[in-house]
Amino acid sequence: MFLNDNEKRDILKYIEAGKPLPEKYRFLLFADKQEVELVWNGKTSEVTNVVLPFQVIEQVDEPRSEKEVKLQQALFDVDPRGRQIKGWTNKLIWGDNKLILSSLKNGPLRQEIQEQGGIKLIYIDPPFDVGADFSMNIEIGEEEFTKKPGVLEELAYRDTWGKGADSFIAMIYERLSLMRDLLAEDGSIYVHCDWRVNSYMRLILDEIFGKNNFRNEISWKKSQGARGVSAGLKNYIRLQDSILFYSKSEGNIYNNQKVPYAEATLNMFKYEDNGGRFRLNILRNYSESSIIAMEREGRIYTDEKGKKHLKQYLDGNSGVSLPDIWTDVPTLGATGRENVEYPTQKPEALLERIIKASSNEEDIVADFFGGSGTTLAVAEKLGRKWIGSDLGKFSIHTTRKRMIGVQRELAKAGKDFRAFEILNLGKYERQLFVGINPNLREEDKQKQITQKEKDFVALILSAYKAEGFDGFKTFHGKKNSRLVAIGPINLPVSRLFVDAVITESVEK
Repeated sequence: MFLNDNEKRDILKYIEAGKPLPEKYRFLLFADKQEVELVWNGKTSEVTNVVLPFQVIEQVDEPRSEKEVKLQQALFDVDPRGRQIKGWTNKLIWGDNKLILSSLKNGPLRQEIQEQGGIKLIYIDPPFDVGADFSMNIEIGEEEFTKKPGVLEELAYRDTWGKGADSFIAMIYERLSLMRDLLAEDGSIYVHCDWRVNSYMRLILDEIFGKNNFRNEISWKKSQGARGVSAGLKNYIRLQDSILFYSKSEGNIYNNQKVPYAEATLNMFKYEDNGGRFRLNILRNYSESSIIAMEREGRIYTDEKGKKHLKQYLDGNSGVSLPDIWTDVPTLGATGRENVEYPTQKPEALLERIIKASSNEEDIVADFFGGSGTTLAVAEKLGRKWIGSDLGKFSIHTTRKRMIGVQRELAKAGKDFRAFEILNLGKYERQLFVGINPNLREEDKQKQITQKEKDFVALILSAYKAEGFDGFKTFHGKKNSRLVAIGPINLPVSRLFVDAVITESVEK
């Protein structure tokens, strides 16, 4: 680095005045930085490494709970229903995906993921800056209610868009960094975006995954007709989204996907009778001498043998390799069978194409902006393992219901399925520790209550990385030099509890 005296004086003046340095000095001072990069207010390469405990809410194995196990079957009748696959249990997680990703990367679940080969594919459809408040209408019976965003969703929306592009970029940069660390070496990531953020997203992904690991940008034409979104009369109609495809390394999984031959192409391969011989229509464009030369070289056949040969070729090749412009996957119809009436829901055909291309059966597929659970539903149907998460409780409920439906469909069709568990992280469900078996004797009930209270306290201490100890009335542990008091399991913290904490502090 070489600066002349004038440049040094200028830099000192800016620093003493508390003003930002002009852009030219950034490149003079940090010559080893990239020539082109995305810079935003508060940029840092640091990512969270917190590890919080996962709380198991429920394990769902729906078809096994069905009462009608065909008791009317004869002794030797075969039950065609699919069965639960043992081993890995799929995971649906409620919470902030930054904390979820950090806890998966640095916590005990990482080993379980690694033993399954790691995460081979991540698809995410993060929220765009649409100015929405995440409210939605829900029908219950014959009545319709408006579902308002929860406190967590409101906070997340403010954190994501409170400072405009700066806060969105900071949010997605940290999460994509964690996702890269979680991916297997032969894994890939697909990031779904539109015109609002695709320019930022491309630069972020280049920086995190490396320009050499950019694989493609897929343009998805969402509408099959002329309908689309236009910002006004003085603009073209917007019909497409972008899906950015990156890999962690050059050795990424890729299974070539094909689309059927166009009708015009198939017509070229039709035969016409030419004096007892069959000639391809495609050969009309060639001279007779060229056709004879190609026949001699064994490159074509124009007789009955050739007809059979070409049919075998066409049957064995389902079509042409898939291009990066997808016009054959329409958006969901208003009454489509898979439509669960969730905002931003994507069609299963779109995810089926991505999952088939960049993963194999038994691989783990993940979606950390889960929404309505389309990625997970398709992964289950295609024999993949999966991990999904979302911050919205309504999203978790929607996905849970959808995945139960998928389990039932697979079982009915005689196909095997996997159980899945619902986990919480960061916001723990107190009521799970309160319910007591009413059939127990009073003495056993009290033992169960005592044990549940201990489990609850242990969970909270673990979440706050505090060390537990006994010997106090109100304090349950310590973190560094501070004591930790945990409120009652089944009641809000009251003034009486606070008074008791103060009294014990004074006494001790």
